[in-house]
Amino acid sequence: MDKIVNAVKSLKAIVEKSSALDTMPQVNDDSVRIKHFLIKSLNGEFSVVDTRKKIKFKTYTKAGAIALAKKMLSENEFEVKEIIRLDQAIEKHQQDCVFYDHCIEHTTNELKKSIMKTRLDLSCQEIDTAKARLNNFIFDSI
Repeated sequence: MDKIVNAVKSLKAIVEKSSALDTMPQVNDDSVRIKHFLIKSLNGEFSVVDTRKKIKFKTYTKAGAIALAKKMLSENEFEVKEIIRLDQAIEKHQQDCVFYDHCIEHTTNELKKSIMKTRLDLSCQEIDTAKARLNNFIFDSI
């Protein structure tokens, strides 16, 4: 029993000393807070607000918003630009997928259907790749 108590105390000490907890997202009812950044969903987009500098950013994905807030804390401008680019790529390719689906459903030309299916597959792959890279930005500091 003493081993368990000691292990719990050791684990508690490690958690209390961890600096990663400062950047852990705290989820409230309709928002996420990471230190002094507030993330809210507004009309299908996500708003990232720096409450200290009173600066506001918009992202298309929640993962993009969380990654943006975390990297803005480290003030790495290159990574912030890359996160914005990835988020915009996801938005573009999701809109492309809607268009390709519509074309596939409404065209009778088999060649055009085949081309649209190929483009749809490529856009889906681009979305998956961008999402994975955004997740890497989120989880790299944990």
